[in-house]
Amino acid sequence: MKVGVAAIFKNEYPYILEWIAYHKSIGIDKFYIADNTSDDGSTELLEALDDVGLITRIPYPRIEGQAPQAPAYNHIIQNYGDEVDILGFIDADEFIVSEGDLKENLIAFCSDDNYGAMGLNWKVFGSNDDFFGSEGLVIERFTRHAKFDYDSNRHIKTFLKPKFVKKMNIHECLLRKGKYCTSSNTDADFDESGARTIKTSHANVFVNHYVVKSRVEHFINKRKKGSAAGLASREKGISYFIGHDENYEVSEFPSVLIGNIKATIETIKHQLMTNSSFMELGKGHVDVNTTTNVVSGWVTGNKKTPAFITLLVDNKEYKIAVNRQRQDVLRKGLSSELVCGFSFSSGPKLAGKDIAAKIYGSIQELNVNIHAG
Repeated sequence: MKVGVAAIFKNEYPYILEWIAYHKSIGIDKFYIADNTSDDGSTELLEALDDVGLITRIPYPRIEGQAPQAPAYNHIIQNYGDEVDILGFIDADEFIVSEGDLKENLIAFCSDDNYGAMGLNWKVFGSNDDFFGSEGLVIERFTRHAKFDYDSNRHIKTFLKPKFVKKMNIHECLLRKGKYCTSSNTDADFDESGARTIKTSHANVFVNHYVVKSRVEHFINKRKKGSAAGLASREKGISYFIGHDENYEVSEFPSVLIGNIKATIETIKHQLMTNSSFMELGKGHVDVNTTTNVVSGWVTGNKKTPAFITLLVDNKEYKIAVNRQRQDVLRKGLSSELVCGFSFSSGPKLAGKDIAAKIYGSIQELNVNIHAG
């Protein structure tokens, strides 16, 4: 049984490695992350994680007038759903918690064709009265949460069987086959919203929702980030913070798990430093022929030749492999490696388009020469 998680991220840089390390530790096999075009380093980090094979990154910029979250979710189901048996949809501030082994808790659901999706209730965490934001992982800094009967805990996030799904919404899906079950593998009962259960259950599997974090983190980082489910201009301000800052009960993860996650984060960092082009410095030349619609060139980095470059054509992204020999570039001393070239045939016409290029996983821009013939 293969289990994946899917999400859409925007400006989540401080939390990404912990989120991946944690979910790897509980048995998640695949990560599908729609990148909603960040400006805090998240895009480059996701590119690098994709570069080393830890995640599948899907570029998903916001289209004016369209909330990106649900379309991104359905894109992931349609294009990657056959790679896993179960796919969970959560956010960067949500952590799946399993009482015991996650896959053992999902075996009955996976094998029962009466059920196409499982609803996982929230456990909403508050700020721990942390003002500035302290050192450490999210899951060790924030240990205080709402009471069990807190109304927002009735919200669900979804584990689903991709082949059973007609359409994914934000919290819940529309099934073409089967019905929803609880984390106890019983029929789920929902209120009129369709995204909240009548009763909350934290049996077997649920979702820790670190919705506000510290006061500074919320008001500096999250307040003006907008909503992937709604408007880019939506502010999650003072009333949002107060409404979710619930600090009545305590739940803590074992110190052994915390230590393992920190060790995994360091392992991932080492992978990124040695095997990816994360924040690589370098240079390169991109030749754009608007007559033949062929893009070609070369690139080199300060540590090694990057595996990919990013080509942006009117903000549509193309990931181009660096896999061609360039004897001329090696001979001139511009690269220390023979394989430093690339070539790409564009379907759409390139004439009159806004074209830019950079090293995949880095902010390093490349020189672009656009010409006809």
